[in-house]
Amino acid sequence: MEEYKSLKIIQKSPNSLVYYLYLNRATHLNALSRDFFTEFPKAISSLDQNPNVAVIILAGSGKHFCSGIDLQTLGDIFKESDYVDCGRKVERLRRHIKFLQEAITALECCRKPVIAAVHGACIGGAIDIITACDIRYCSSDAFFSVKEVDLAITADLGTLQRLPSIVGFGNAMELALTGRRFTGSEAKDLGLVSKLFTSKEALEEGVKVVAEAISSLDQNPNVAVIILAGSGKHFCSGVNFQTLADVFKETHAADCARNVKRIQRHIKFMQEAITALECCRKPVIAAVHGACIGGAIDLITACDIRYCSSDAFFSIKEVDLAMTADLGILQRLPSIVGSGNAMELALTGRRFTGSEAKDLCLVSKVFTSKEALEEGVKVVADGILSWPIHYMQQSGLPSMNPELHRVGIHPLGDY
Repeated sequence: MEEYKSLKIIQKSPNSLVYYLYLNRATHLNALSRDFFTEFPKAISSLDQNPNVAVIILAGSGKHFCSGIDLQTLGDIFKESDYVDCGRKVERLRRHIKFLQEAITALECCRKPVIAAVHGACIGGAIDIITACDIRYCSSDAFFSVKEVDLAITADLGTLQRLPSIVGFGNAMELALTGRRFTGSEAKDLGLVSKLFTSKEALEEGVKVVAEAISSLDQNPNVAVIILAGSGKHFCSGVNFQTLADVFKETHAADCARNVKRIQRHIKFMQEAITALECCRKPVIAAVHGACIGGAIDLITACDIRYCSSDAFFSIKEVDLAMTADLGILQRLPSIVGSGNAMELALTGRRFTGSEAKDLCLVSKVFTSKEALEEGVKVVADGILSWPIHYMQQSGLPSMNPELHRVGIHPLGDY
């Protein structure tokens, strides 16, 4: 690994696909220097291109995550140049800002999942960084501030562009315009972080578990295709009623706003679980038999291919529970079966068969039995595994190691 002045890359376990990227200026509270903005996109690119890296954990060394942009770096940006031409000064400033923005955007462009592990201070430019990450966790001692307003500058390295979609426009504007300090607990309530850990040690352990879990499936070299199926007589009967009861259980009877916020957090948590399917880079095939109801349709619409047996039946049941099918159905189903069909199914909650599902293009094929479904899906999965080999032979390109294709590695380059 290349050596950096402001960063440190560590692989803590020799056989792990999880790499740690540390902001490494502990004596300066990990303030973002000019070196950081030069080195950060290079470090992210090297991890992105490394086939042995599946997940990146971004953390800060020392007592704090990051205290924001170094004042010396700001001073260099706004330092008056020799020429008097106002237009040139503005253009010079624009180029500097664009350079800083591109360094942060490198995170967003990284194809590997990036998890931010925040402890201590997360101020100013640090929030620009974490909002570009895929997942954010923090410890109980973490505190946050969109500090740019106190320096009479705009938080335009990413905060104003990304924060509204994470915490909501109103909350983002309030935090950006006041620059106030808020705790990890409030960050959790706002949805800025997904989970609050009791200590830095618990944060490190918890993030490690999540990262290893992500890497074990999505980057397992022995996994090329995933088949999603149900055990027993049915695929899935939807969300468990006890889970729904827990979501809607009132904990602050006198405070309606808290109840709404709590429900929003629960729903977002469940949506993210379903979205994990859509984000998986391995092909996912849904094999449906028996009941596929409510939340089960949320699941299968996030899959790449869907098949069912002749005994399968479907229903978007949420309407009967006076709920909205917003874990993914209303977002994905219209693009699969058409907007009109999706609305009709969602608003009536009616039961429809595998044959109708095939006509609607919800499933690609109906098999005569569960056994035929299992065998047919296996054939399709094996076909997906072998297609690059057949393609290379048909096109007359040089023969290649079949095992490389099974794990999705192209010997001639990364595609």
